[in-house]
Amino acid sequence: MGKETMDDIDEEDDDAGSQEDLATTETLELAQAIVESDLQGVYNSIEKCADVNFVFGTRYGCTDGFTPLMSACYRGNADAVKALLRAGADPNYVNEADELTLFWAIDGGADILRLLCDYGADVDEISNKGWTPLSYAAACGTYPRLYSPGDSPESILKNYGATVYGAGPPSMTEFITRVKILEQKEEAEGEADEKFEDAVILPDASSAQVEWKARAAKELIVKSEQEEAEDMTEILNDMNRNPFIQRKGNETSQGSMCNS
Repeated sequence: MGKETMDDIDEEDDDAGSQEDLATTETLELAQAIVESDLQGVYNSIEKCADVNFVFGTRYGCTDGFTPLMSACYRGNADAVKALLRAGADPNYVNEADELTLFWAIDGGADILRLLCDYGADVDEISNKGWTPLSYAAACGTYPRLYSPGDSPESILKNYGATVYGAGPPSMTEFITRVKILEQKEEAEGEADEKFEDAVILPDASSAQVEWKARAAKELIVKSEQEEAEDMTEILNDMNRNPFIQRKGNETSQGSMCNS
């Protein structure tokens, strides 16, 4: 999808978000400046009294909702994050998907995570799902491109006093392990299918034996494909419960406002 412009946003279907507040022009310009990494635009919008705590929801293509601060965190724009926090952005906002703003900060890198902690983010907050910043950081790995060696999001949170590990989200490592197991299973089944098919037609086999073995081979292959599809569906469903993966998917498949 092409980049969404301010005119596109103004033309959103009013019915989709009729119960929501409309963002002011200044607030929309703030959101667009964050998307475009336009720091001066961020400053200008704040000076024009843009709402730094406005929640972009269904009307703007995001049922879960996000704030300008969440957008800047996820995009890794530390200067914009600092400007928003100085202007009063709430580091403890929780959206409709039960995501803490700190989750988005963890995705943004070490500097951004420290900024939110410095501005009063609750490092031990527990979401309604039972997730905490520490459990989110542990599930999503060490982010080698965003954190220096030995400086994981978990260690940063602990330096700010975090102690509570929650119940989730599902681990990225768990996803990878399960996919590898499924791939190994598919490889083993493929080898078994080849051996079975080689044995289907024997030089001295009767027509009845050939027909029975061919039918049995087909049933085996169909059953295997169904089981593989079910296994992959289960893995994908679990992955969809991981907000980090959800946002990565949105980044490449949706418009600029909801990608925030």
